[in-house]
This record gives sequence, structure tokens and C-alpha cells, in this order.
Amino acid sequence: MEPKHGPADVDRHINRLAHRQHGAVSRSQLLRSGLGAEAIKHRVRTGRFSLLHRGVYAVGSAPGTRERRWVAAVLACGEGAVLSHLSAAALWQLRPVDPAVIDVSVQRGGRRSRDGLRIHRPRRTDARDTTHLRAIPVTTVPRTLIDLAETIARRSLERALDEAEYLNLPHQRDLEAALERARGRTGAARLTACLRRHEPGTTRTRSPLEEAFLLLVREAGLPQPEVNVRLGSYEVDFL
Repeated sequence: MEPKHGPADVDRHINRLAHRQHGAVSRSQLLRSGLGAEAIKHRVRTGRFSLLHRGVYAVGSAPGTRERRWVAAVLACGEGAVLSHLSAAALWQLRPVDPAVIDVSVQRGGRRSRDGLRIHRPRRTDARDTTHLRAIPVTTVPRTLIDLAETIARRSLERALDEAEYLNLPHQRDLEAALERARGRTGAARLTACLRRHEPGTTRTRSPLEEAFLLLVREAGLPQPEVNVRLGSYEVDFL
């Protein structure tokens, strides 16, 4: 019979943890699992672990995924860190682009800098503005939209709003509550102004031709169509 906390138990725990976290684990998690510092070094030397960030490792040799990059970035920034801004928008599928530099928001006193990461330190943090999606700590959709409003152009923000609506995210009450918590922030003011003038469903274009068609519709004074919406079993460009 194996000891209660023998090597096999430690390996099983690490493998389960890595599976939940898309293949990434932190040094502190490994130490808490019962793996010593020398054992960690040995596994790096023999290729069982590979370094993703200082103090963060990939377990095994499976190909890297976006999810593993995101988890590793959050783990590298310490307790309370969450994916945010453009990277959170990519995780929530509000924007099609996955930025090469990963955005992470940290609590005060969090890590100062990391290669390949863009660290944000919000003045106010609220647990209601963070959640988990696919086991990745991330800002909620309302908070992500507020952060985006400080980062991207108005047209891009409108696109993100339309994607959120298309995906039925977020609930209006949640958005209003997040805006209230963020009162005084530039992003909250910009998002509020955008919501007032934006016509939902008008920016889900997928090509320059669709953009040009919308412009013709507006110039002709025709009713504003819905864009890229489901019609029965089809998705139509305009309805």
C-alpha cells in the first residue's frame, strides 16, 4: 500500500490540478502539493515541467493553448490576479483578437511587471466584478466592458457591446450595478455615453462590404437592419 502522501499521491494531485488549470501550475501550488524545491528543479531538467513564467510551469508535453497562456499569466501575478481588458474580452468572445501581450489586473501590491504581460492596478476592486470562466479567473463582462471603454475606440467598443448582446451577456441589472460601482472612472463615463447613443445589433459586421452596405442604408434613411442574426437554421448578413 502506498503511503498516504507518497509520490504517487503527489503526482495524482498535481495532474488533477494541472488538468483543471489547462496544464499550468504555480510553484506555490506545487509546494503545497508536497513536491519539494529540488524535485521541481529535477522535473524541469528532465522535461516533465517546462517554464512558462518565473514560478509557473506547464505540466507534461501537451501543446500550449490560449487557455493555458491565460492561466499561466494569472498565476504569475499572484493571489487575486484576474484576466482583464483585451484578454478578458477575448476569453468572453467579445472581440475576435487574442492579443500577444496578456492583460492582467492585480490587487494593490501585486507583481510589478512580467515579460509578455500588461499589468493593471485598479484603484478599487470588488469581488462582484470578478468571476471564473472555463476555470480562468477573469473580470465579469460588465467590468470588462468598462475596462475596454478606457482602452479601445468607440466603434470597437460598440462591436464588443453587440457581441455581448448576441451572446446574451450581461444582464442589464448587472451592467447597471457595475457602472455604479465604477462611478468616477473614465471607462464608466465612456461606456454610459456609448450605451445612450448606440443602436444594438448594428456593428456585428464581418467584412468591409458589410460596413459599406450599412453606410448606404444610413445615408438613404432606410430602417436600420439587424446584422448577422439567426433566421431559422441560417445566419443572415442583414435582416
